[in-house]
Amino acid sequence: MKTYKILFLCFAAAISAVACKNVTTDIPFETGDKDLAFEAEGGRRTVTISASGEWVASSGEPWISISPANGRGSGKCEVIIDSTLVLTERTGQVNIKKIDDDEVVSINVVQKGFEYSISVNKDRISIPEFDLLDNRYFDVKVKSNIPFDIVVPENVSWLATDRSNKELELDRGVRPREVNVRFRWNVSSVPEERIAEVRFIPKDPEAVLVRHDFVTVVQGAAEEITQDRRGDSLAVLGIERSLGIWTESDASLPMDRWTGVVLWNQGDIELIRELVASDRTHLLEDQKALPDSDPLKSLGADEYLEAKAQSYVGRVRSASFLMFTTREPLPQEVQHLRAAESVVFASNANTFLLTNLSTGEYINNLTQLKRLSVSAYGLTELGAGLTSLKNLEYVNFSSNNLQTWPSILTPENFPALHSIILNANQRSVVYDLSNTSATDLGGFIDATRPATDNANGFWKRLLTWEKLDTLIMSVNYLQGTLPDDNTVKGLGIPEYSEADRGDSLTVEFMNLKLPRVFPNMRRFAINYNRLNGDLPNWVLYHPNFNQWLPDSFIYNQEGTDKNGVRAEFNNVPVSLSNYSNVPGNQGSYYDIHPYKLDRLNNNNNN
Repeated sequence: MKTYKILFLCFAAAISAVACKNVTTDIPFETGDKDLAFEAEGGRRTVTISASGEWVASSGEPWISISPANGRGSGKCEVIIDSTLVLTERTGQVNIKKIDDDEVVSINVVQKGFEYSISVNKDRISIPEFDLLDNRYFDVKVKSNIPFDIVVPENVSWLATDRSNKELELDRGVRPREVNVRFRWNVSSVPEERIAEVRFIPKDPEAVLVRHDFVTVVQGAAEEITQDRRGDSLAVLGIERSLGIWTESDASLPMDRWTGVVLWNQGDIELIRELVASDRTHLLEDQKALPDSDPLKSLGADEYLEAKAQSYVGRVRSASFLMFTTREPLPQEVQHLRAAESVVFASNANTFLLTNLSTGEYINNLTQLKRLSVSAYGLTELGAGLTSLKNLEYVNFSSNNLQTWPSILTPENFPALHSIILNANQRSVVYDLSNTSATDLGGFIDATRPATDNANGFWKRLLTWEKLDTLIMSVNYLQGTLPDDNTVKGLGIPEYSEADRGDSLTVEFMNLKLPRVFPNMRRFAINYNRLNGDLPNWVLYHPNFNQWLPDSFIYNQEGTDKNGVRAEFNNVPVSLSNYSNVPGNQGSYYDIHPYKLDRLNNNNNN
């Protein structure tokens, strides 16, 4: 028994000796790293701590944190560095202190500053030659710590930044921030790739950048549209595609069975020759641009024009595009319909909600065109280049949003033009113009406002246009009074002379000494405007007044003009054969033009 006791006491003593030895062992107080370096973006770094007792870590810098910040014995902690907000380098320390004897071990921390840079997430972007308007965009994410400008080459008109783009917000010093930049692109009509290099440059020209990115934009080549029947079919299908037409042509059918398309045939060759002759100047310019290898290049002028006339057989003579949805000017494919004499665009969805739509630039290439109709499209202006269409004889811009008379619409710019249709351009219907604050009403409301400018402005342009035989201005906001005879003569319009008399004008008519206004006018309509005052004699006794159907298209006005004057004429005759209720008139219309009454009676008897 004593032996066991002795052994137990010895074992206990040995354990006690070992325990005492562990307690008194002194581990050196130190860290595995003496220096830590960080990039400007910040980050985390693990530090090993050797210690025999309790310790606590701290730093006097707000951008440095330690986790965990205290411990007992050896262990690890993380030094966490925030992203910097400055350009220059910054330094700090992490201090680890022993609790029992205040011994301190320090770690030096160095963080680089940001340098100015502009970077993008894409350096090359490919886009197709066509897509719907709502899909014609791409986005680039730009990361920068300096305000920048976006530079699109000056010769690149098919690419632009979106108006909705936001500015870069540098709300954290020079820490890079990211912004999304949206670009819009246009449809391509060229059969080669288009390339644009978009650069992002600092607004401050003296800033030095360590990184300066650019984006290369490559647009695919369009299918070549040649000047032949096949090219015309591609142009028509392309126009329908660009407009978003509701019912597209069936490409599996021959083109002469497409709705709205009429082709030239051999029986039209004389008309084709007239069309070609009217476009002679431009066609000969086209010949000069032909490659030397083209057999047409060496032909004489007359031979070349005859060859062109023959080539028009089977091509598009006229094309109508109806019922579509677009927010753009006339499509670029229209420029390829060089054999057409007539083109019609009508019925764009939400016409009156659209703003700032123009005829665009591509229609201007159809220098041979004789008839152009762009109605219910949403036009607010006519493109200035439209003046290249010198052969136009008829235009129809009805049911659009024109606020004033287009400045380019003059007899000098369109010497062949004799028929103008401009009715129903009211964008919003307002009965009393004196009781509205709206300004975007259309209806040529600015053309005759104020009324005192009527004689020398809007009306002067129209009344001096002798060649017009059709002028339809119904359902608009024309205001004020029609210029009287003396005012019109003051514009330089002469009186009818013996040279005008012929077999139709009577002596009684010549004695009226009326100004020779609209001598060729067959259809004149100004009803449902805001006109008032007296009808002048140049209207009441115009030789073709009865053809104008004045009961329907002259007399009827409605509403109130901007000055609060009720829209109505004071001297409307009871009938063409009874002007006796109008003071100062010279007699009935049939008294002045008795042959009109004879013709009327003959028609009634028949």
